[in-house]
Amino acid sequence: MKSPAFLALLLASTLHAQDDVTFRRGDSNADGKVDIADPVATLGCLFLGEKCSSCPDAADGNDDGDIDLSDAVQVLNWLFLGGRPPPAPGPIECGEDETADRLPACAYELRGCGAPGEDPSTVDLLSRLHYAATAFPDRERELEDVGDERPPERPRREDPYEPRPGTGFAWNSSIGRRLATEGAGIFEVDHDGAAFHPSGSLEHQVLTAVDTPCVEPDYFVSASDRVFGGWSAVTFQAPANAFPTAGEARAFLLQVHAEQPFFLPFTHPDVRLGHGWYYNDGDLHRACDYSRTGVEVNEDPTFLVKSAAAGTVVATNWDGNGGNYVAVESTAPGGQKVMFVYLHLRDGRSHDVQKALSSTSSADKYVKYRAFATNFPNHISWGDDTQTIKVQVGDVVGPGTDLAWAGNTGAGGAGSGLNDDGSPEDWRGNVHLHVYAAVPHPTTADTWVWVDPYGVYEKASTGCYDLLKDTEFSRLYAPFYPTFHGVPYEVFQYYFGYYWDMGLDLRTVSVHRKGQKLLVSGSFQNIPGDWKAHGYMTVAQFDDLADIYYGQGLVPRETSVARTGSGEPRFTAIWRGLEPGEHIEHRAALDDAAWSDTWDERVVGDEWRLEDYCGYSSSGGQDRQSVLLTSHEGRPFLYSGLQTSSELDDLVDEYASEGFYPVNVNVAELAGGRRYSGIFRDLPGCWKVYWGRTPSEYQALATSQFELGYKLWKIQGYADSNRYAAIFHRPSGPCP
Repeated sequence: MKSPAFLALLLASTLHAQDDVTFRRGDSNADGKVDIADPVATLGCLFLGEKCSSCPDAADGNDDGDIDLSDAVQVLNWLFLGGRPPPAPGPIECGEDETADRLPACAYELRGCGAPGEDPSTVDLLSRLHYAATAFPDRERELEDVGDERPPERPRREDPYEPRPGTGFAWNSSIGRRLATEGAGIFEVDHDGAAFHPSGSLEHQVLTAVDTPCVEPDYFVSASDRVFGGWSAVTFQAPANAFPTAGEARAFLLQVHAEQPFFLPFTHPDVRLGHGWYYNDGDLHRACDYSRTGVEVNEDPTFLVKSAAAGTVVATNWDGNGGNYVAVESTAPGGQKVMFVYLHLRDGRSHDVQKALSSTSSADKYVKYRAFATNFPNHISWGDDTQTIKVQVGDVVGPGTDLAWAGNTGAGGAGSGLNDDGSPEDWRGNVHLHVYAAVPHPTTADTWVWVDPYGVYEKASTGCYDLLKDTEFSRLYAPFYPTFHGVPYEVFQYYFGYYWDMGLDLRTVSVHRKGQKLLVSGSFQNIPGDWKAHGYMTVAQFDDLADIYYGQGLVPRETSVARTGSGEPRFTAIWRGLEPGEHIEHRAALDDAAWSDTWDERVVGDEWRLEDYCGYSSSGGQDRQSVLLTSHEGRPFLYSGLQTSSELDDLVDEYASEGFYPVNVNVAELAGGRRYSGIFRDLPGCWKVYWGRTPSEYQALATSQFELGYKLWKIQGYADSNRYAAIFHRPSGPCP
């Protein structure tokens, strides 16, 4: 069904191609970017009688020369389901129409296409991680994972192993979130923006969440003990084989948690979880399977497999059922151990074909697997000889280190999707990544217990593998990276306890708005001393908390301001311990005159130091200041005052020549326009300050600075979250 407006345009059109007006494919509302608002605009035109796009080519999301429901679906699939992007010129780059159609000439309202776009479907290596349980077809599964070798008897451990000393709890459960709130602070719910959150969105899930697990976990399961080919020194057990009772298994599994960050073992944006602890028909799986979506016919469906955490490669070999595998053992500073075993990897087509031919088992899956290698040795699912395992035993790897390419090696992988002649049932074969997670058995040496790294112990189809779901057991995988930007506020709020639970503290945090959505940027680091953090507070809440915490010996050290959907200010602050003999004065909403009087009294008169400054505009359009002044250490410091961007840039160089470096930067969105300010001190180490960076520019900048040994000191998102300001610090020189 098409709207009368579009039908009229089609009847009046003539065949054309390559309009002289450039546009972004999918940008139906012509605002210079492609996001959720564009398919909504297309649907509004088609079915609600709302204004249609001034550039039909931009609204033609699939470039079929027609405007209909499929165009909105194309854009939505790309934005949220890992689908193919809209055709050329695409949703990111700006260009002309390359195909002939009968749509009217584009009258794109944004001259020159506006600023370069950001790709919202690209994985952000500093922040977002996707958990989406998009199941791939059930035929892409494995046959029973039984090893070729019988596990030997293992002696008892000399000292019992505990994955967490003391009482166990899941940081992503209601009790875990309550403990985090009591220990480190809380981020208030954005009730003001609730009306803008569609049903099923992340925000809506939080606002309607109940504090009960989304499913009753089925964790006490038995399966054959497992050893892998060429690695008989270690045995793996399912929980029911490792513990005599469900109560003992539950008590142990509740203690399993992350003492160091674990990340999903891939960064390809089109890879999704397909199977969880169980297959969707209820068969035991006790692992996680990942596969690429959106793959074109005869396109290699592989992807790079990454290490989930820092650790040591303890095994890499060939297993008849699991194919090429790599095992990485991670040991956190506190002694906690977790092992990930990655199966069905590629190690070069020639090698893998030969390994398949060398098996002698008469089991049906092995017979088919040999036929596959004999009759179809060049099938696309084998990959090529360049795709080999990239690590060897003894290698020390970091989170995100390349391990190998996903494949379908082993009779349990490829063999479960083959016809009798060895031909694959599906053109892509059974290419996927099978990952086991395990922790040491508490009393048996050289024995590990399989665990669900999502803490669900159920099927992927329950939805419990998605973000924002309560589970009884802890998720090992991080919901976002320790230094992050652009994370949905509700994800940060819901999973605040992940890094707190492993002893990391908030170095810096910024809550900022993008349209009607709230985003969070910041960094968790090892920082000595007590701290608290609270987010999205009213002025009254902030003042009350400041008084309460002052009585507990805590004072704000960093503040930021966001606006509600209706324009009201909301404060986010991090508190630190009060220094001996220190006096502080904090004000959250000073007008210009009150700020001038405070400056004269405290800075000029008492020689106090300006610790933090944040300028903003109130809902009534009046300029306000949030300031923190402290008597601690007194001077020296320099404050730039409110400047233009170029003026502050000049001051950074001038003050650096005098030995003063930026420890605070603030971009103030004032009634009269945007102004910039900085606080400078003669502190040791290396300091770098930046502002005006787009999200992708900031990510590239942060990555380069981390490689040079810098850490994020302060961050601020502004300009509708399209720009970032940041300070990076390195404790000692030389200063590259």
